[in-house]
Amino acid sequence: MLHILPLLTSLSAVLSVIFIFTGLTQRMRKPNTIQNRLEFVTQQKNELHFHKNKHPLRRRLKSFNSFTSGLSNTFIPQRMQRNIMEIARFAGKDETFVASFILIRIIFTGGVFLFFLLISIVGGAPVFNSFIISALLGIFAYMFPVMWLKSKAKTRQNAIRKELPDTIDLLILCLESISFDQSLQRVIDKSSGAIKEELLHTLSDMNMNISRSDALKAMADRVGIDEFRMLTSAIIQAEKYGTPLANALQVQAEDMRTKRRQRAETMARQATVKMMFPTVAFIFPPLLMIMAAPILPKIILLVYPGAHI
Repeated sequence: MLHILPLLTSLSAVLSVIFIFTGLTQRMRKPNTIQNRLEFVTQQKNELHFHKNKHPLRRRLKSFNSFTSGLSNTFIPQRMQRNIMEIARFAGKDETFVASFILIRIIFTGGVFLFFLLISIVGGAPVFNSFIISALLGIFAYMFPVMWLKSKAKTRQNAIRKELPDTIDLLILCLESISFDQSLQRVIDKSSGAIKEELLHTLSDMNMNISRSDALKAMADRVGIDEFRMLTSAIIQAEKYGTPLANALQVQAEDMRTKRRQRAETMARQATVKMMFPTVAFIFPPLLMIMAAPILPKIILLVYPGAHI
């Protein structure tokens, strides 16, 4: 029995080494799926961050937004921040931008008011009139940043609305051979601009264990256009009832193209009305002067008989 113990010990050691080697081999052959998902999500977040901040000016603005975010959150009411966030979200901005935007808006308004008030008083204008004019300019300065932000949001929404049908067509082609997540990644690789940012954000949310329906609803809320809401509803309904997703997307793409054509026709009909003002203001007066030039001397002689022309 004593002679068998060393043999059993040696056999156990050899089997332990074999099991450890086999386990390490299997682990190297089959990587950790959780680790892969985390690395993939990190890569997507980095790509989204690089896409949004690849311009040097944008990187500096991002640093400034982070610096002023805490200051704005301390002194700016939350209600005002929520109202601006509703507009900034459609323009593709984040919460740090909103805080800095409100702070800069207040500083810009006060600077315009004080500057014109000082200039008016130094120029010798009455104090009351200077105060009224400076207050009106300050109100305009307070409203102008919001008008600019709304313009940025509308431009971004129009760009997404214009590119959406072609993006859906590409997604339909990819869905014929691969899954939805892989198709979305393929579409992201082929897309650019604002729609790429939103799709990349949505795919990152889904890879962070957020449900597909919640990620799509969040994307529709960020974009804020009816076409995106209809698209997300169609995808969620197709997933819920098990209907072919490609067919639902095809219907949505055709409907979006019909609406885009109708918007183009509406703009074409409105062009005549919009051209009326420049036509009346800049074309008719010179044309009237050219037509009246030959008879203008006779009219002057009738009014002033002794005039020399």
